[in-house]
Amino acid sequence: MRRGWCFGSEEFRQQIFERVAVAVRRPAGPILAAHNEEQAVRLIARGLKAVGLAAGDLQAAAKGDPDKIAIAAVVKRRTIMQNE
Repeated sequence: MRRGWCFGSEEFRQQIFERVAVAVRRPAGPILAAHNEEQAVRLIARGLKAVGLAAGDLQAAAKGDPDKIAIAAVVKRRTIMQNE
């Protein structure tokens, strides 16, 4: 948007910048963090079921295990959870 690819008037562009600025300043907060954690747990459970593993199997798997990497990639893409 800063480079001018925004469609609409200059007034519309300024409104969008203001909204983005407010959204960036707003902290994620504990509610959003809890929601993301719940979503991550659901995604991990679905991933484990899809590859036929139990939670203990995932913890025991090597760091570079393809199934473990795939599940982590989905969680990382769909939530704001950290790798831990």
